[in-house]
Amino acid sequence: MVVAVFSLLPLAYLLIHVATGNRQTVINTLTSPRTLALLWNSAFLVVAVTGFAMIIGVGLAWLTERTDLPGRSVWRIAGALPLAMPSYVAAYAWISTTPLEGAWGSVLVLTGSTFPYVYLSSAAALRGAGGTLEEVSSSLGRGRWTTFARVTWPTVRPGAAAGALLVATYALSDFGSVALMRFDVFTRAVFMSYRASFDRLPAAALACVLVAMTLLITLAEMRTRSRAASLGTAQGPKRPPAPLPLGRWRWPALGAVTLVLLVSLGYPVLVVIGWLVRDLATGLPAELPMVVWQTVFVCAIAAALATLAALPLGIYAARSRSGLSRMVQHVVYFAHGLPGLVVALAMVFFGIRYARAIYQEIPLLVITYVLLLLPAAMGAIRGAVIVSSPRIEDAARSLGAGTGLVLRRVTLPLALPGISAGFVLVMLSAMKELPATLLLRPAGFETLATRLWLNTEELAYADAAPYALGLVLVAIVPAIMLVRVSLPRTDSTRRAGVWRASRPRNSTQRSGGG
Repeated sequence: MVVAVFSLLPLAYLLIHVATGNRQTVINTLTSPRTLALLWNSAFLVVAVTGFAMIIGVGLAWLTERTDLPGRSVWRIAGALPLAMPSYVAAYAWISTTPLEGAWGSVLVLTGSTFPYVYLSSAAALRGAGGTLEEVSSSLGRGRWTTFARVTWPTVRPGAAAGALLVATYALSDFGSVALMRFDVFTRAVFMSYRASFDRLPAAALACVLVAMTLLITLAEMRTRSRAASLGTAQGPKRPPAPLPLGRWRWPALGAVTLVLLVSLGYPVLVVIGWLVRDLATGLPAELPMVVWQTVFVCAIAAALATLAALPLGIYAARSRSGLSRMVQHVVYFAHGLPGLVVALAMVFFGIRYARAIYQEIPLLVITYVLLLLPAAMGAIRGAVIVSSPRIEDAARSLGAGTGLVLRRVTLPLALPGISAGFVLVMLSAMKELPATLLLRPAGFETLATRLWLNTEELAYADAAPYALGLVLVAIVPAIMLVRVSLPRTDSTRRAGVWRASRPRNSTQRSGGG
């Protein structure tokens, strides 16, 4: 619980800073015409990106799970790959080669980076539901679209809505791509206000508006998650249905899927490679190895600390159904919904007033990474533990193992896939983190993300290419890791592993570990 409360400290400090600041400055900032324009722009971005992501994500899930789309087994995997493309890398690729910018440029980039959230949750819902009800609907003479509207869509809707709310949160909190696209939303305004004036109160006031919008989206996400959980009980056998023939729409559907992936992933990768090839004539930057090392070093420390802090939270959330457990999860997930820029800004205020010794030093940057990414590690650990029955630990206790021994020999081995996945996810998410690194990094300390950002701001697109390609390459690793840790173990293997992990070696072990 202490760790969960710790994750809310940046928000608490930000609210205190605004509440104790000059009231007239806060009122003038919140009621200015520019703030209303920012509210409109941010709302437009969230609605547009979420709407397009819903259309693309649900459509792609239906095509790959329910139709005879050519090569659909390949498209199932390819549909998730745009998650490996940081949104600001995609924005860099588009602005460096086209005049695309502003509102619609931001919508294009963010939609391409986020539609996999809807796609993955919708595809999982379709696979989990099976196709029996859809076959019954077709056998009763209902057409394809009627079946989709009355049978398929109600099945997909909880998962699609949860994915859409993740998209909305991402679109609202994104900073890098909208800044490169020069589209005025709250994240860009907060950053510019912080950099443009010694008085940081207007930036804090704007950040509070961003927090309020995020809170609304996060509460909606929690409600959707609860409804999805209540609808998640199995009802009878489930089997995949026979693929629906697309007929004359087969090749147009294939063309649409190809176009989506080319726009979201293919074009940005080709542009980055093109700029890199052009830059090779003058050689790679001499500082590139040092930047890579600094990025890996600070992010590995943050990942280790975040995983260590998340371990008790993840196990507790998986094994306890108490009200306190639910409260801890809500607190942590709400903290996860806070935009990175808001957390970074709060840590700036805290560092200036109370932590001068570590302000703009590695320790404060690492602490900020941990606050931002703790929920990712907790979710991975919780997911690994919750899929195993608590009876496994009960069996170990029945054999005489104490609490400490059960934790060490049974629970931790069960959580190991989640611990590994959480560490990798936190490390690679920290590598892509931009606003917190820009605000809190030590003088002269650069990461792949900051070097990309600084070169792009100076219109040095060829110089930015090595850092952009490096980010894309490291972002592919979490997808591979998640596939590996999600492979199910057979029942016989699990039983054998549990017996070896839980059986006490001797009478000393049996009586110890309390």
